[in-house]
Amino acid sequence: MPATYTCRTCGSSFSSSRINWASPTCGSCELAARAEQRREGLSAARVTSVPFAARRAHLGTGTRAATKSDIGRLRVQPSVSPSPPSSQYFDLAHESGVTLASSAAASRPPPLVVVLSPSYTLVCRVSSSNSTLIVRPYLSTLLAYLYRRRRPEGLEREPVREVRIVVFSAMRIYNLATALHAIGLEPAPSVASTAKDTSAEGEVATTESADNEPLLDLVLPRESMGLDTLDYNRDVVTVKDLAIVWRGLGIEALDGIRTTVLVDESVQAAFPQPHSRLPITPFDPDSGSAVRSGRVRELPGSTCNDTALLSTIYYLELLGREANVPAALKGGLVRRSEEDARRVVRAREGLAEGAEVSLYDVQEELARRGRAVCAEYGIEVSREWDEQWREKVRKGGASEKVARS
Repeated sequence: MPATYTCRTCGSSFSSSRINWASPTCGSCELAARAEQRREGLSAARVTSVPFAARRAHLGTGTRAATKSDIGRLRVQPSVSPSPPSSQYFDLAHESGVTLASSAAASRPPPLVVVLSPSYTLVCRVSSSNSTLIVRPYLSTLLAYLYRRRRPEGLEREPVREVRIVVFSAMRIYNLATALHAIGLEPAPSVASTAKDTSAEGEVATTESADNEPLLDLVLPRESMGLDTLDYNRDVVTVKDLAIVWRGLGIEALDGIRTTVLVDESVQAAFPQPHSRLPITPFDPDSGSAVRSGRVRELPGSTCNDTALLSTIYYLELLGREANVPAALKGGLVRRSEEDARRVVRAREGLAEGAEVSLYDVQEELARRGRAVCAEYGIEVSREWDEQWREKVRKGGASEKVARS
């Protein structure tokens, strides 16, 4: 029997035979959304976001037009809703944050599991029909930092908590293999070859480089998400259920919850573990300004002042000292860092307490802290893409002279 729904776009009531519709859209708004999708070059499908035209109408006069970075991609709802956070997860996330310096685990803490989601966080494609990647500024610096943390042997800076690195992506396995190869995380075609070794749940085995040196602890492509055939072939909203990561790494859920951080621009991606996500602004630049740099493209310094990955390095360093990652993030680790950055800027510029500090100045201060972390690990800081980053890490890091960008 048809049910009555309220359109999330225009607010009108309508009837539909669809059951448990989480994001109802009336026929008129759906047609408008599909027309907008065709203009944007996207596949025609039922959308979960308010159509572009409607969003622009809400911006008001004098405000720049919305972009995909402002409102997110238009994607369809999956046929099966994702599982909500478990009670065990919420219990642990609501604990008081404890730093490793004051915990019993300080002598030998378990590794920090860093889950990277490439698309719109680290890289983006030139276009839907062009698989060439545009890399985010400072990406090679972030990757070098993570691998230096992954292999802390020989570092004078002690103690150093180990890091396990996982890539979790909604890309299909072949596309993900190509992307990882382009940024030096995976020599082609090793990721694709692991498809034959994929378990029933879609987990992909640990991958290794040509010289048998482990690079990533786990790679999870679209095939690992448990999507049905319909959703697998559509641009649906996907989630990164960290339980899949813990199962693939052989970690108990209790330990996984405490030690895992998801670096992803999408709030929806973290639905099963909402407090484990480290916020980062979406990376969706104007591809027309990108220039070729080896196997990828990058943005000239004059067109993009994006230091988000340097701030991410600083946040990951802070999280490495936490015994309970979601408790720390839920407890305001990012907010406190931003407030502290504002205090530093005020003191440096002689501003009164409580004086307004621009977002740009806050971001620059957090980026400065990220640079300082890199200096401690002997990591060269480079805004530009450095195809030799992996070789430098393998040789023990960059030179002692840190390049300032």
